[in-house]
Amino acid sequence: MIQEFLDSFNNLTPILWASQICGLVGLVFIFVSYQFKKKTYFILASISMLFFFLEQALAGLFANTIVTTGALIRNVVLAIYVCKGKEKSPDWFIYILIGLVWISEFILFIINNSIGVWDNYLPPILWSIATITSNNKNYYVLKLGMLVHEIGFLVYYAIYGLPFSVMRQAILAASIIVSLIVMIIRKISQKKKEQAN
Repeated sequence: MIQEFLDSFNNLTPILWASQICGLVGLVFIFVSYQFKKKTYFILASISMLFFFLEQALAGLFANTIVTTGALIRNVVLAIYVCKGKEKSPDWFIYILIGLVWISEFILFIINNSIGVWDNYLPPILWSIATITSNNKNYYVLKLGMLVHEIGFLVYYAIYGLPFSVMRQAILAASIIVSLIVMIIRKISQKKKEQAN
């Protein structure tokens, strides 16, 4: 299994190398974003989506390019609402965005004659879960939704044989787990301080 992973690096074309480099830059931004509160998270996550858009487009993963565009729009709009002091955007915005992404995906699947290809549906399903949980007042819900998202994309990239992306998703999933543990520890510590006072 390890040898197969190492061999997959030999199959990368220059365009796929550029794709993976964009993915690594996006990784830095999204990795750091998971360690912050909502406002900074959405700002940094928006920047990361620009690089992930390039990654997906260069790799020719057009179904994923559509959901990355949706994620960029989602993050920018949510950043605007959070910066204005609101906990979330209106639900109607999220549902319209999800609908537009799914319509775009179905049009792409029809054009590509790939409506019956099961793995085409994984990116929009994972993105939809992340989009619904991202627009939640509870930051734990947001992070758990993103954990499902990152683990799901780890599987997706493994299917397409993109080794850097597989490593990235594993790192991001670990980053979310660490940030959740830190949040829980801080909350417990804060409760203890309140009880002591």
